[in-house]
Amino acid sequence: MFGGCEQEVELQFNSAMLDDVFNKFGEEVHISKICDDTYRVKVPIQVSKTFFAWVVGTLGKIQVISSQVVCEKFGEFVAKIKEGY
Repeated sequence: MFGGCEQEVELQFNSAMLDDVFNKFGEEVHISKICDDTYRVKVPIQVSKTFFAWVVGTLGKIQVISSQVVCEKFGEFVAKIKEGY
C-alpha cells in the first residue's frame, strides 16, 4: 500500500470501519472479532506516509497494534504533525 518497505501489521477497529478495511485490503482479508464491537486484522502494508495519513484520517477508529517497528514509526509521524501546531 502506497510505497515503502512491506511489513505485516495488525490493526484494531470497530464495525463502522469494516467497509474501509475491505476497501483498502480486499474482501479476502481474515478479520477476527475480538469482543462486542472490536475487530482485528493482520495485513501486509507498505510503510509510508500515505498509510500513516490514512490511519490518522480515521480519527482513532483504526489503531496500529503491531508490529513494534511500525508502531514506533507511526508515533514519530504523529509527533511530527503535532510539532507543526
